[in-house]
Amino acid sequence: MVRDAEAATRPTAAPTCSCSRFQCRQAGGSYRGHAATAACARCEGAGARKAGPAAQTLNGTVIKLGNKYVLKTTDKQTYELDDQDRAKEYEGKQVKIVGSLDRTTNTIHITSIELVS
Repeated sequence: MVRDAEAATRPTAAPTCSCSRFQCRQAGGSYRGHAATAACARCEGAGARKAGPAAQTLNGTVIKLGNKYVLKTTDKQTYELDDQDRAKEYEGKQVKIVGSLDRTTNTIHITSIELVS
């Protein structure tokens, strides 16, 4: 009986979060004190950043598609550009964009953009 009572009062290890959010994984699955066993709501809503790929370079033409500026690459892929004001300056022009690609939203987070000669 004593053993059962001790087990009931002994703290158990919190389950770790299985989400892919960078800050959550850096904190051992307990970002800001939470613990979860599935994709955690706190990470989803806390603005924690995913561990993403390093900056990459994409070449293509900035075009307006509907009401958004996008990059259309030579292989006919289109990617939304996160900085619409910056992209507007390059409409119809061949550019080289350095940035990170968010594959879930198909958006390029622009680090730099320059004309290709």
